[in-house]
Amino acid sequence: MKKNPELGIVFLMWVPYGIEHLVEFVHSYETYPPNVDHQLYILFNGTLDNNIEPYCQFLKSRNIEYKTSFLESGQDIYAYRHIAKQIKSKYLLFLNTYSRILAANWGKFFLSAIKQPNVGLVGATGSWQSRTSNGFKRMAYFLSPEQVAKNHVLNYSKKTIQIGKFSIGISPRLSLIGALIKSILDFSDFPRFPNPHLRTNAFIVEREFWLEMKINGLKSKKDAYRMESGKNSFTAQTIQKNKKVLVIDKKGTTYEYTEWNKSHTLWQFKQENLLISDNFTRLFEHGTENEQRIMTSTIWS
Repeated sequence: MKKNPELGIVFLMWVPYGIEHLVEFVHSYETYPPNVDHQLYILFNGTLDNNIEPYCQFLKSRNIEYKTSFLESGQDIYAYRHIAKQIKSKYLLFLNTYSRILAANWGKFFLSAIKQPNVGLVGATGSWQSRTSNGFKRMAYFLSPEQVAKNHVLNYSKKTIQIGKFSIGISPRLSLIGALIKSILDFSDFPRFPNPHLRTNAFIVEREFWLEMKINGLKSKKDAYRMESGKNSFTAQTIQKNKKVLVIDKKGTTYEYTEWNKSHTLWQFKQENLLISDNFTRLFEHGTENEQRIMTSTIWS
């Protein structure tokens, strides 16, 4: 490895989730080598360096060469910004706690793609989903027969909420109204469908370009959603600067955002071209045929 490789790979380890996430990531990292010179960083989030000895012992047992960084607490994008200020690699490839590698040469593929002319971001998964449009779309089934609603609305079932000692059942019909209210509240912050945005589970960016991004707040999960898919998301900022935002698959093929729905990656077909998986893609993988059809419709139509 070079002394100062141009690629820094950052694995964000949310410590409260447990060491098994690091174990699974490292297994995929060893099984599918990046095949490019790089420096691996483990960013321990949710700690200021306490209780990580088991993590360090595990990494030592696997002969993994790495550097560490710590963050007391922060959403993924905030954490990525935090470590970008500390390291000097020209390009940064970010992976979150749930990320698992599915094919060799992934590092080489990412680095080659980001070096293409006028490319600003490259991610393993992208979506057209709109938080604003989803509620309106679900509400269209409010007056439909029960079976029709079940066939078109994901997780259409009775919900239970706990208030003190009491459990209150919520009708699936009422949950549709709740989704509509949420969409109305989100209207000013999130674009209507289609809303192209890269997801934060795995993406590469030039460090200086990333540090120039306008990233404000990020104190809550809602702030993180705004930064990932809102009107001023990091994808939207990149497009506004006339730079390309690409999705990359396990063969190294890239897709511009108008073609993401043909990439066979996130929530489409069998996801057979996925380069990096996460909890979101595994949800689709383990869904029923009807659930998969609804998921595909949710983000692509």
